Amino acid sequence: MPVIPKLFISYASEDRDLVAFLVEAFNTRGLETWWDGGLKSGESFDDRIEAELNNANYVVVVWSRHSVKSNWVKSEAMRGFEKKCLVPVLLEPDLKIPLPFNRLHATSLIGWTGIGDHPGLRKLIQDIVSNSNQLSEQTEGTEPRTQGGRLSVAVLPIERLGKIKPDLAMDESICSELIAALSRFGDLDPLSRRASFDTNLRNLDIRAIARTLQAQYLIAGSMMVSGNSLILNVELIDGETARQIRTLPYTIDTTTDVDAGTIATRIARDLCAEFMRLSRTRAIAMSDNGNADTDTLVESGRHILLQNTHEAILSAREQAVEALSLSPNNGHACTLLAATIVDEFVNGHAVISNENCHQAITLTERALTLCVDDPIVLKHAGHILACTGKYERAEKILRRAIELNPYDNGTYGYLGWVLAPSTDPAHFREFGQILDRLLQSNHNHPGRTFWNLHKSVALTCA
Repeated sequence: MPVIPKLFISYASEDRDLVAFLVEAFNTRGLETWWDGGLKSGESFDDRIEAELNNANYVVVVWSRHSVKSNWVKSEAMRGFEKKCLVPVLLEPDLKIPLPFNRLHATSLIGWTGIGDHPGLRKLIQDIVSNSNQLSEQTEGTEPRTQGGRLSVAVLPIERLGKIKPDLAMDESICSELIAALSRFGDLDPLSRRASFDTNLRNLDIRAIARTLQAQYLIAGSMMVSGNSLILNVELIDGETARQIRTLPYTIDTTTDVDAGTIATRIARDLCAEFMRLSRTRAIAMSDNGNADTDTLVESGRHILLQNTHEAILSAREQAVEALSLSPNNGHACTLLAATIVDEFVNGHAVISNENCHQAITLTERALTLCVDDPIVLKHAGHILACTGKYERAEKILRRAIELNPYDNGTYGYLGWVLAPSTDPAHFREFGQILDRLLQSNHNHPGRTFWNLHKSVALTCA
């Protein structure tokens, strides 16, 4: 049985007279409509609009030179956009419809005065009615499945506070360099500079920007000059809640050479641990909710493995086996399973044997064949090979991982593990420098415990 669609009409008050004709046209053809002309005296404006938006099957937005400037209309349009039920209508030519609504085709009612018929009006009503038979199936559907995979992040323009000399105004360069740096993280999906620097985003609040860009996390910041110092504050923000996750303050001496690439590198390295934590937290939540795909299982398993207990290792192994059952040729799942094997004997839960070493090495070599230049696979592969005594090969693989992604401090830690048993004085010096740098600058990194362990190993070897 066909469902009668419920239409929410969003418009600017200046277009009220023409919109009244549009509502009448909808009602005449048996469609159920709501617009603010239906508000009763004394009724709460916000509450009623919220309720009607929730109940609507379609949000019909009437775009005009007035409505494109209305924050109310944009807010209502965003609800329709998010629900995938936005129906744009165009009243005037040459309108600059705001982002992201300009991506959708708008039915033209240009020239319609409200009197008589119009081809655009006929098509608009026909499209809505023709979809009514599918409406019941859509409303009875299940919740969308949350996919695993990479975290989406947008780097927003840095705000300049006060006057800044042209030679110090590196805000755009820093953002561009930071986007390039983040793109080297295997578990991040940074948006392009063109998308996150869109001028249409300037008047939107944080959550609206995140929804528009479909970004889970935003990186924003501000810069100002104080004496001979450039003060830069960088914020990592949750796009859904607008909550500040982390603030990174930087004080840069402007009397020395100031390089945007160097600053972006520092930011990327400092954010590495936070993104690792967010990725694993998200993976665990999805796994607990039964929405685990291969990527989710692997990321959740890696997090569990950090606990080092025998129960944790066995649980991580179950995650790895399940991930490989879903994707037999997934290099990340291969390295996770291999890591559970070596972690058993490294942590004293099993006796090292040729058999388990061979199994771990076979899985690792398979992963390296499947993912030739994936820095995350190379990172874990290097550590596994080092645990099985393949130090020279492990060193080459880890140095390649650093070359591909020089911002992942965990890889440096694993390289330190390889260099610790070396009799080469140069290796020992490099190892000490790596660990000192990591321990001094990465207080929130999940690998910090292991870096202290690696340092104790180095001192023991010395």
